[in-house]
Amino acid sequence: MARRKLDIAQRKILATPPLQKTESTGPAVLSMIRSMDLHMYLTALKSFARHCPPSRVYVLNDGTLGAAELAALHEHIPFVEILELGDYQSSKYPTGGTWERLAALATLSGEGYTIQLDADTLTVGSIDEVVQTAREGIPFALGSAQGTHLIGADEASRNAQSFQREGDTHIQVAAEMALGQLAGADSLRYVRGCSGFTGIPMGGLNVDAIAQWSARFSAVLGARWSEWGTEQFMSNFLIANMPGSRVLPHPKYATCPPQMGNGNAFVHFAGYCRFEGGRYQGLSQRVIEELQYQA
Repeated sequence: MARRKLDIAQRKILATPPLQKTESTGPAVLSMIRSMDLHMYLTALKSFARHCPPSRVYVLNDGTLGAAELAALHEHIPFVEILELGDYQSSKYPTGGTWERLAALATLSGEGYTIQLDADTLTVGSIDEVVQTAREGIPFALGSAQGTHLIGADEASRNAQSFQREGDTHIQVAAEMALGQLAGADSLRYVRGCSGFTGIPMGGLNVDAIAQWSARFSAVLGARWSEWGTEQFMSNFLIANMPGSRVLPHPKYATCPPQMGNGNAFVHFAGYCRFEGGRYQGLSQRVIEELQYQA
């Protein structure tokens, strides 16, 4: 019921004008979406684009997008390019769990600055930091309450050991613990962030690097490396180790913040918090109304 109410509210995004390609020098934007999240995605993209106009928009089809959804995408994003999941799968890194999205992000970044934007996000204020990093070719990660800045791999491993002692056995914790076992860990960095919103400069990442690091972590973690959640860890790790990388200021950029206020400019409504207290639905309605008014 909550999902249906949210979709009904976000469906009004279809009454807003199509996205116009107005900034040839802007970043590319990549999103992996499923059919049931079409209205959510259009709300996320259009809210983002009014603050940071993209030069290119890519949608990675998770395999569920049908003719109706593809037609709607082309209507609202006339310059959209649809990518297929199978083109980004490989035996050299896990399949599923958004690994294909990471591989697509790496591939597209070979052409220019590329931002990965989750469908369950909303841009509700000025995102000057993102505009600046895209313009200057600086990699960025979306932080979290537990990861507001870059830290050394050894420190990240010690933090993960504390999480495990508290009963957290998630694969992300196991992977973070493995950081301390890597050769050269003292020169590596990490941020406990979220892969739902990331920025990669041109030439900053490639599929070979993903495969090489995946092999190293797989050697330590074995079968667990195929569990859902490893892609987020890998995204955090790879971005943290790019030259000049930044973590977006928290909570201006946040995932599921406990409170909403004027200090929030970008919010990732992951999982359960999409339906908690009606915040996401209310903000979506406000953003859609603003987009209609600005038409």
